[in-house]
Amino acid sequence: MFLEYAVYFSLLFTFVISFYLAYQLLEQSTGIYKEFHPWIVGFAASITGLLLMKASTHFKSEYLINGDLRNVLLLLSGWLGGPISMGIAATLIGITRIYISGLSEISIHSGILTIIVGLILSLLAWWKPIKFRNLHYYLLLSILFYASSIALNAENWLISAVLLFIISIPALYITAFVIRLLNNQFNKIHTIEKMVETDFLTGLPNIRKCKCIIDRYIQSEIPFALLLIDIDQFSKINMKHGVMVGDQFLRKIGELLKEFNREHPGSTSIRISGEEFYLICKDLPPASSLQYAYDISKSISKMSVDLEDGSSASISVSVGIANYPENGKTIYEIAQSTHDAFRLATTKGNNQIVHYNQIPKTPVPMDK
Repeated sequence: MFLEYAVYFSLLFTFVISFYLAYQLLEQSTGIYKEFHPWIVGFAASITGLLLMKASTHFKSEYLINGDLRNVLLLLSGWLGGPISMGIAATLIGITRIYISGLSEISIHSGILTIIVGLILSLLAWWKPIKFRNLHYYLLLSILFYASSIALNAENWLISAVLLFIISIPALYITAFVIRLLNNQFNKIHTIEKMVETDFLTGLPNIRKCKCIIDRYIQSEIPFALLLIDIDQFSKINMKHGVMVGDQFLRKIGELLKEFNREHPGSTSIRISGEEFYLICKDLPPASSLQYAYDISKSISKMSVDLEDGSSASISVSVGIANYPENGKTIYEIAQSTHDAFRLATTKGNNQIVHYNQIPKTPVPMDK
């Protein structure tokens, strides 16, 4: 019996860890699976349950306790995916248990019991989510539910409950402990990657993240507008008022652009160098990009930083704009077009906006 259980636990551990790693790698690389997370975990647990039930070994048939550790699988799905995952897994595993080896009194009882226990635990998990630190409470609760049902149909129900408890503890905690270690490592990697792609001063993404976003849009042939926002005479501001004042302006612009991104889905702000920022706007036509530039420029011109002498300093920005694919087919072409538009804006003075389509036309003057 021990050898059979060891083999069965190995199957459980392998399938659960494999599904977990596959999900994490896909989510880290694409980021499109978050909203489907509970459903993916629930169906993955169901597939695992199906495969494990096909290989399950009955310790003693009169106990109605199987060695397939379905209670462990349900708890793991609830821990990793939440109540919805556990409800999906319990329902599908229960239905599968009824029919997998032919209809019988034992299969019907076992399948319905799995569904009921899983749904009850799911409801409890809505109230108190399953965490690593409270897994043992849910484990004991699941065994009590099983034991209560077994007591109505088996004389040796207490032995069955104890047996289920003994085989569940190592299966649950060894698997959960390894998943926890892996999750911590994934979180550390994600944190490091985010730090590498984030500008320390403003909290905005940096040029590395910018290239990834633009490359993704170009590969997917998604139209976008690229705005280059540059602080006018920023070096003079630093020389006159000090670097600390300049940094305050940079942080204020960073906060303004973050708020702009929240209000305009599909837009991403980037700090690409000292006083230069990119604004990438998906599916934004030239006319709308000019309006975006005007709104941002107007908001920045209202900024001020208090100085030690009681006065305040203010700034303005100039903006160059280009659109993909009209003004460039590659990341280098679109960046060059944006800089060409910006250079024309700077020749007209401060607080100017120019779209690449306006070259060599006169740029639109800003309202003072």
